[in-house]
Amino acid sequence: MDAEGVRDVDELLAALENEDPVVRARAAKLFGHMIDPPEHVLAALARGTDDPDPMVRSMSLDALGRHGGRAREHLGALATCLADPVVPVRFWAATAVERVVVVSGSAPQAVREALERLAADDHPLGQAARAAARRALARSRPEGGAAG
Repeated sequence: MDAEGVRDVDELLAALENEDPVVRARAAKLFGHMIDPPEHVLAALARGTDDPDPMVRSMSLDALGRHGGRAREHLGALATCLADPVVPVRFWAATAVERVVVVSGSAPQAVREALERLAADDHPLGQAARAAARRALARSRPEGGAAG
């Protein structure tokens, strides 16, 4: 990455801290399209999953999921969002978890349990989130176990 690229990353990282949630969400979305982001970018996106604004949480989750296995160490943040009170956030969390576990084929038991709870959630607007959770469960196995 050249000096201009570093400056751009620094500007986007600053945008993740902006007071305007639209700016924060756009920055997260752009990081989702970055090829091979540094770990500190993934860590900043993981912090974005705890943002007070659901749009920022959703875009941070989507961005992390787009980085697949590189985001594995942030599965805890993704799993926490599987129980988010906002249905679209739960969908993006399940989609992100699916993208991450597809690479390794396994998921920690706590993550699988959170996926199972979401897959059983009967919220009338949660069909897509339930489907994403079921896909993630089907595409992973418990860590150290056989395919589930």
